[in-house]
Amino acid sequence: ILNNEINLQQTVIHQASQALNCCTDEEHGKGTQTEAEAERLLLFATEKRAVLLAEINKLKSEGPQKRPQPSAHESTPSRGLISISEIFLPIKPDFICSTSQRPDAANYYFFIIIRAGAENMVATPLASISSSMKGDALTFPTTFTLIYVDVYSLAQRKESSALDKRKKASKTKTMFEDVSGFGAWHRRWCVLSGYCISYWTYPDDEKRKNPIGRINLANCTSRKIEPANREFCARPNTLELITVRPQREGDRETLVSQCLDTLCVTKNWLSADTKDERNLWMQKLNQVLVDLRMWQPDACYRPATKV
Repeated sequence: ILNNEINLQQTVIHQASQALNCCTDEEHGKGTQTEAEAERLLLFATEKRAVLLAEINKLKSEGPQKRPQPSAHESTPSRGLISISEIFLPIKPDFICSTSQRPDAANYYFFIIIRAGAENMVATPLASISSSMKGDALTFPTTFTLIYVDVYSLAQRKESSALDKRKKASKTKTMFEDVSGFGAWHRRWCVLSGYCISYWTYPDDEKRKNPIGRINLANCTSRKIEPANREFCARPNTLELITVRPQREGDRETLVSQCLDTLCVTKNWLSADTKDERNLWMQKLNQVLVDLRMWQPDACYRPATKV
């Protein structure tokens, strides 16, 4: 397929070159939009052919790259579509003024090449300052769709009602906390929204009070959220996730937190009412971790290395 596409682009290069060779003077199209269109076709075909050749050389040297197939219980990044349309290219006002004051000096045309891999390339039509300006920017109306791109959205979806939201995102869970040096379990109303777990004392507090606390999953260093080790936590249906943050003045070590160098490391234990609820929470939380680490790696702490 790649070789066929290379041959096609070579044909376009030959035809566009012949057309440009015919533009010898004004009578034969020199300095017109027809000549500019031939230049656009030649440049685009040359660029696409070069990208395809590079892809073939890569395949010859490295071989086909196969993406590892995740196991049945492993989370994979979210997938979706991205469409790009009506691109704006700002133009400096000085350049706009100079070309408008000297319209006979030269013709200026612009176009954009958009790439998504070796085979997925598109060139916009020619745009000129005289016909394609919107404000101080050139507009390119081409629509370009990237198919099956892994995407992560941090947008919070609006639910039709508070009741629906609770059914989908909230559950009453029990959290392990340090109380005056003693471990204690407290029942909390938890909501997973975006990449944060917010929690309240009672379900009704969600509508009228700020949460009493949040767990930011971007700070999670657990490679994967799993059931808590029963050797250390005897309570059933408990999951564990480790979070870190910079130390603050007044931080001290507790049953759930440790101060290491400049970081405060917290062990979060959350216990669900049933095993199925715990497993569902682990599935949703691990999906958030996978997406965060795929699309916002710089915002995440690196997971702890297993020894």
